[in-house]
Amino acid sequence: MNKKISTILAFSVIIILAIFLTGISFYLWKGIKTENNPIINIPKKNKPVACTEEAKICPDGSAVSRIAPNCEFAPCPEIVGIANKIIITSLKPNDEIASPVLILGSAVGGWFFEGDFPGEVYDDNDKKLGSHFCSFISKSENDTWMTEDFVDFRCEINFSEPKTEKGYLLFKKDNPSDMRELDEEFKLPVKFSNIIEKTNLLDWRSYKNEKIGFGLGFPESWKGYTANESNQPNDKSVCFSFRNNHQPFCLITIRVVTKKEWNNTANKSALTKITEDADKVYYCDGCCGQKNDTGGGQFDAFQQARCDEAEKILQTFELLINK
Repeated sequence: MNKKISTILAFSVIIILAIFLTGISFYLWKGIKTENNPIINIPKKNKPVACTEEAKICPDGSAVSRIAPNCEFAPCPEIVGIANKIIITSLKPNDEIASPVLILGSAVGGWFFEGDFPGEVYDDNDKKLGSHFCSFISKSENDTWMTEDFVDFRCEINFSEPKTEKGYLLFKKDNPSDMRELDEEFKLPVKFSNIIEKTNLLDWRSYKNEKIGFGLGFPESWKGYTANESNQPNDKSVCFSFRNNHQPFCLITIRVVTKKEWNNTANKSALTKITEDADKVYYCDGCCGQKNDTGGGQFDAFQQARCDEAEKILQTFELLINK
């Protein structure tokens, strides 16, 4: 009897050990990674998130929907302008512009008066270079600017040569009332593309006349020119010419007159107005480079080549003093 019990106990111990060893082996096989049999963890697939079909209208008029996984609205596009007031679509901050600059966008009807509002170009010294009205664009016969909604506009502004690399566009709400608290404006910073050509003139030799109040830049090809200031009491002018081995023709003559004298000048066909200040006008008199003048056929080849450079020289014109 004891022998039978001992045999049963022995078999029980063997079975228990076998189960235990099997469990240990399975655990070790599952947890150990080898080069020949790596264990790959397969990620669980997330269930797709279904967001409600809603739309959010952005300040620029576009719409965005909710997106997974949090079902929040997608961000609105960044606007150039004032939300719920005016939006510029054709330009971004610090874009390069040249004259004329075309501006497209949309604004609420309250920014218009008689279908327009002013747009202006300034340099970095707050000097106004040009202005024009931005006008409502009608897409159909029933379109009107007299609305609280956004309507499209277009403006094209010509502006004078900038003296700075940067500047800005200024858009003003057209407020015909005397209530200045209703004024609104948006300023868009820009860069002037034609200032790149201007910087190339820094190496040119410069001429300055403090008495008359202007300066010019000249290329190396003009080395040896002569600047003769008029000695006539009522004539404020400077003649630029070449005297050595050339006929002494004035290739460029800069003259300054009062605004009244300028307005009373009958024939301005041979005159090229350069700029003006508070009470005077500066112009080029018979400027060969501007009018394709050949001096009546008397200019030699060298003089005519210098005339071809006159237009670029005039672009360097600078007022030195306000007289």
